[in-house]
Parts: sequence; C-alpha cells; structure tokens
Amino acid sequence: MLAIRYSSASLKAASGAPALISSRWPAANVPAPTVQLERADGRVRLATVPSGAAIAVNGAFRGRTPATVTLAPGRRHTITVSKPGYQSQSRTLSVAADSGRRLTLELAPEVGRVAVRTEPAEAQLFIDGEPQTEREFTLTAIAHQFEARADGFSPAKQSVTPRPGFPQQLVLKLEPLVETVAGRFASSIETAGGQTLRLVLPAEFTMGSSRREEGRRSNEVLRRVRLTRPVYISEREITNAEFRRFMPDHDSGEFGGLDLNGDDQPVVGVTWEDAVQYCNWLSIQDGLQPVYEPDGDKWVAALPANRNGYRLPTEAEWAYVARYAGAAAPRRFPWGDELPPPDRAGNFADLSARSILNPTLVTYSDGFPVSAPVGQFPPNPLGFYDLGGNVAEWVHDPYDVTPSAPSEVIADPMGRPSGRYHVVRGASYKSATVAQLRLSHRDYRDAAREDLGFRIARGVE
Repeated sequence: MLAIRYSSASLKAASGAPALISSRWPAANVPAPTVQLERADGRVRLATVPSGAAIAVNGAFRGRTPATVTLAPGRRHTITVSKPGYQSQSRTLSVAADSGRRLTLELAPEVGRVAVRTEPAEAQLFIDGEPQTEREFTLTAIAHQFEARADGFSPAKQSVTPRPGFPQQLVLKLEPLVETVAGRFASSIETAGGQTLRLVLPAEFTMGSSRREEGRRSNEVLRRVRLTRPVYISEREITNAEFRRFMPDHDSGEFGGLDLNGDDQPVVGVTWEDAVQYCNWLSIQDGLQPVYEPDGDKWVAALPANRNGYRLPTEAEWAYVARYAGAAAPRRFPWGDELPPPDRAGNFADLSARSILNPTLVTYSDGFPVSAPVGQFPPNPLGFYDLGGNVAEWVHDPYDVTPSAPSEVIADPMGRPSGRYHVVRGASYKSATVAQLRLSHRDYRDAAREDLGFRIARGVE
C-alpha cells in the first residue's frame, strides 16, 4: 500500500490523476496499488508576551516563541510555554488537517523578596546597574546583579534569582582595597568580559582518595602535589551570555523539557575544544598571548607556563581550591564531610528534579531541577562558587591514571601533552550518589554533555 500525505491544495491540483496513474500500469489483469491519503498536519502560530518562551508540545521541546508548530490533526495536544521569571501556561487543543491558527499567551511575572545587608552599612547598593536607596525589594524571578560600592573597598557583586514564596537574605561584604597580596600580586583581576578571577597562592597537598573511602573509584590515586606558581581562577563558571559573545549561535539546549539556555545559567553542551578556543578568544580580547594551539585535529597547550593568556584550570589547581579551601584537611563533599547536604549547600539532583532524574536526594531541595544561574549558592571559604554542583567542569589535563611513589612530590602536574579524553571534575545538577558528590570524584569525556561546562584560569606574570 502506498501512503501519500495530502493537503486541500494538492487534492485540487490532482483532478484527472487516476487516469494518469492507471496508464502507468501494464495489463488490465495486473491490480493497481491501493493509495491511502494521509491528512496533512495543522499549524499553530504561537506567540507570547514577552517573547522567547520555551515551547513544549506533549512534553517535547519544540523551540521558542514566536514560532509555528505543526500538530497531527484529529487528536488533542497540550502546548506549554515557559520562561524564567514568569508563570508557565498550558493550552490543550486540536487542529484540523491543513489548517492554520494563531495563539498568543501573556505570561504573568513571578516575583520574590530579597533583603540586602552591606558591610560596611553605608555602602552604595546597585541592582542591575541602577542605584538603590532601599534594602528590601520585590523583584521578578530572573537573575539580577547586586553590587555594593564604597570608597576604600573593592566592590562586592553577586547574581541572585528571587524565588517566589522563599524570601532571601543577601549579605554583600566589601573587602578593604588592597593592591597586592604578599607584596607582589593583585588579589583579584577582571577580564574584558567582566569575570572576576581570584588569586590562589602556591601550596602542597594530597590529591586523590583513600582506598577505604566510601564511593571511591580506582582512578582516584593518592598523589602528593606541589603548586609552585600563583594562579588566578574565575570565581564562577562561564555563563551562556559570556560564551555567546564568542560563539553567538551557541545553544545550550534543554534537559527533561527544561531550558538550559538562560543568560546567567552556566554554558553547557560545549566540548573541551570549544572551551579552550573560548580561552584563546578571551586572551585576544585582553591583549594576552593565547595558550592553546591547533595540532592537526586537536588543540594542545603551547608552553602555558610561558604564556600569559587564559586557560582551563589544571586538575591539581581545581582539586586544591575545591577540596582544601583554606582548611588543613581536604573536605569530602562541597559542604563538609557528612551526608545529607545542609540547606543551600549547592545545586544537586534534589526533590525538585524527581520527575526528570533518578536517583535524587530524597531529603534535600535546592529549588533548581536543572542548572541554576551561576553564584546562586554560598561560595566556599576561598570565594569560589559551584565547584561542587550546578555543572561539572572541564579541566586542562588529558585523562590519565598515573600512580606515584608515596614519597614523591609532583610539581605543577598538567597531564600528558595531549589525548582523546580530558578530565572532568565536580558534581552537577544530575548528581545524587555518594561517588558523584565527593570532591575527589574523577570523570573523563571526549564529547559535550548537558551538565558539563567550565571555568577559566590564568597564570601570574
């Protein structure tokens, strides 16, 4: 049986077609094939106020408004539109074959309360660049940039997304302005893209985990490591908005029908090669020497110790700022040494993600089923956000498992010169097991993932 999809226009154009079709077949005793016509899809031109809302049809992502979606005729479809900061709306409808209709939905804003305290109290407060005189606000539930400024202090900044029904308290503590640390290096630097990088001083510590640690994997070999050079590492993961300045058409996509593409969400769906090319691009914007060079179909580091551009943190640098964070002993989890995580410990696979993830942490809720805007949760003691949780992160090193002698101290390890796989560190919004949540957990990839992003680093000149 032949099946042909038709529209009313194609039927009108087909007058006289049976004679033409039958003339193609030989003898009269040979039966002609049966042709079954299928009804053409209907169309819905969907718009929202404001535009840019994600469209899901029967739970499947179908783009962003304004857009035309096609629907099979003769049955009912549920169309849902959603946008960060606004209440989702759904409509159930059916369409006739080869028909068209328009549907415009107005999205009501969601709002939350945020109270702000500054230290010192007389600091000037800005929200999204606008000066404020009050200290309590009702704001739409999208990411807002809070900044406090005062003479003699370095500015304090934080991105906050108000949560409807959950009043938030924000403390912006300004640090006295200092030009150098230990008389040599600035305590922080800022990129052309506005990212803040914090100084990390040399240290000696132990990477990996004990064989007795619950959830340990065989690739977590204990190694004594010495970081001999200061390094700057970005406080936060690189966001979609920051990455799109380099690659304007990048789309982080969605997971479980939920959008991963918000400006302040961490960029995901990027390969290791994408990440290092972003570092090169940012280096050029700041007039620095790019660290990475093409080598056939790969990218490799070209003597990074002698180049002053941006790069990915090495695995050792990442492990130090994540696990030690100014403490004498390494922390097991981002929040400490015990499960379950305390309130607002980070963005993991929590109760809000039960419909899209399995397993989840059954006693923990962070309010974000997928990635959260960067910097939504408190930083670690060194001032770095989301080193455990939100998204996992590419690091500089090609993946390897290299045991070392117990007495050996390895200086500034960076892994092999190149390799197909690169190391991935840190838990993500999809993590719920003991193995994944531990800060010593090592993973590796050779492709992009919907919960894998990166942050940047730069050596000290």
